[in-house]
Amino acid sequence: MLGESLKFPLQGEESTKTVAIGGLLNLVALFIPIIPQLFIYGYALRAMRAGLNGDRTAPTFSDWEGLLKEGALVFGVMLIYVGIPIFLFAIVVPIFGGFAIGLGGEAGGSAGAGAGSMVLFALLGVGFLVTFLAYYMVPAALVGLAARGEFGAAFDLQSVKRLAFNSTYFVGIVVSFFVLLFGSLLSIPLYIILVGFAVQFILIAGIFNYLGRIARKAAPGTDSRQPEGRPQTSL
Repeated sequence: MLGESLKFPLQGEESTKTVAIGGLLNLVALFIPIIPQLFIYGYALRAMRAGLNGDRTAPTFSDWEGLLKEGALVFGVMLIYVGIPIFLFAIVVPIFGGFAIGLGGEAGGSAGAGAGSMVLFALLGVGFLVTFLAYYMVPAALVGLAARGEFGAAFDLQSVKRLAFNSTYFVGIVVSFFVLLFGSLLSIPLYIILVGFAVQFILIAGIFNYLGRIARKAAPGTDSRQPEGRPQTSL
């Protein structure tokens, strides 16, 4: 399944053109952030949807307006799921951590300082755990977005939790993490000749397609197409 997904961006008559455009967008994103990435996010979401639907042909960079809109939705989901916990983490830990250490210092002695430090480390641990869970839930949330095409579907917590706490999904996330990690490291030398940007695009699109296939396997019925042609209403 993973091998087929990594080859997915290379399927179709316009695959060479698609990969070239994806690589170019990655390159442009170094100088003009956000906008090029939104197009890549939109493409990645369509690759995930193809995985959900069992489609073998990769999408193309033809509907630029649609890609931009879907990319903005993906960015919004990621921002809410990950950005808010990180923002709160950045505020809560310094305030309450400093307060705890201050109280420990006022209590006097090494015992008070140690207690304050323990509270700080506990807050850090909770913050990292919450952030990790947020990152872990994002792909499941994006599956809902890909399946239903609605921003609110990414926040259907019942459906998101049902998929996120499935063992098949867990294995898929772990595999995706290591493939992205090692794939990115191995492609570093290729950036010198600009090929690395295209390789990175293939990795992203392939992993999103793989996660779509994983979701299809973990939660049958996530196909975004109904027999009548109507969008799916639930995972």
